[in-house]
Amino acid sequence: MGTSERFERYVGRSGYYQDVEIERTEGNFLVGPEGEHYVDFVAGWCVVNAGYGRERILNSMRKHAEKAAYVKPTYVNEEVIDLAETLNDITPGSLEASFRTVSGTEAVETAIKAARMYTGKEKIVSLEESYHGNAYGAMGAGDTDTKQEFAPLAPGFEHIRPPEYGDDEWYGELEEMFREEDVAAFLSETVLTHQGVSIPGKEHYERLRELTEKHGVLLILDEVANGFGRTGEMFAADLYGVEPDMMTLAKGMSSGYAPVGATMMREDIGEEMSNTDMSAYSTFGWVPSAVGAAGANIEMIQDGLLENAEEKGQLLEERMMEIEGVREVRRRGLLLGVVLDGLEASEVRGRAAENNLLLGTTNQENVLMLSPPLNIDERYVEEGVERLRRTVESLG
Repeated sequence: MGTSERFERYVGRSGYYQDVEIERTEGNFLVGPEGEHYVDFVAGWCVVNAGYGRERILNSMRKHAEKAAYVKPTYVNEEVIDLAETLNDITPGSLEASFRTVSGTEAVETAIKAARMYTGKEKIVSLEESYHGNAYGAMGAGDTDTKQEFAPLAPGFEHIRPPEYGDDEWYGELEEMFREEDVAAFLSETVLTHQGVSIPGKEHYERLRELTEKHGVLLILDEVANGFGRTGEMFAADLYGVEPDMMTLAKGMSSGYAPVGATMMREDIGEEMSNTDMSAYSTFGWVPSAVGAAGANIEMIQDGLLENAEEKGQLLEERMMEIEGVREVRRRGLLLGVVLDGLEASEVRGRAAENNLLLGTTNQENVLMLSPPLNIDERYVEEGVERLRRTVESLG
């Protein structure tokens, strides 16, 4: 039985998967069993921000794990405190309390619970066509095509169409929803990754923050994909100067070296949440090796990767626009939505894999999503662009 057959037989999968076998990495190239080198322009979907094979992160993980393999979350641990203080320092506004999670889904679940507990209200308003995770609460907050297959879903979620920036009617519709007495929070990605990398302007968050404060609705920003340098700032919220009431983090928090996430909350929300019994207990939240990975990862991102994300993102955008068949590029840092002209993104993604190039897609059928590691160099950009050019030409 071949590798693909064994994978399909024994490994549970989440629907779509690519028949791409990865054995190891060399720099930021992913290497298959026959030595084939893949240019990775998706990095696990905004996960491997600091890049592959980073000894600084691996050594930090090893150091922390050797001190203690596991510390029960109810015990005090200095390294956990250090990481929580770091998150307090780098996140916007007064997000002081860090609730430990192992994933973005768990971070969103924790934010939903905190919003309902703190406000005493039920409804969470989020965007149509959004994605916020795969547990029942997070799935209800999201709005994917497949979620009805798992009905009945958890109650208490409402959705509004994706924003039309500057459109007074959209903000009016949102305010009508907020006027309902039982709306606890509005939840959204900061830059809308899954909706084709839709990029708001600063005015959008000024108006959104005004509405949430006016109606006593908490603002939760989902930075699971946006965070830790992906947009050229530590968090996409920094692009807009917006201060949310809660923020969900994961993916790039450790660059994929360990499962780790967090739900950041205002001090008063966090204090009430901390006083509820077992409200956000996470058995494997912030185990020592994950704490070590996250701490070293954040240091590396601060040490030049933000600047490189913007510089190489601009280069990648320019080269993408030179490809015939690319109509538009939406970009912040090294998060790009590549709008294709007359081609389906899923078809391009499949053919690109045959050319040893790994790409992401969005819920817009003609938009590719690119999120390569933040430490890529010019050679890596040019190699990936050339492979995409060949791919698009072969489909034209």
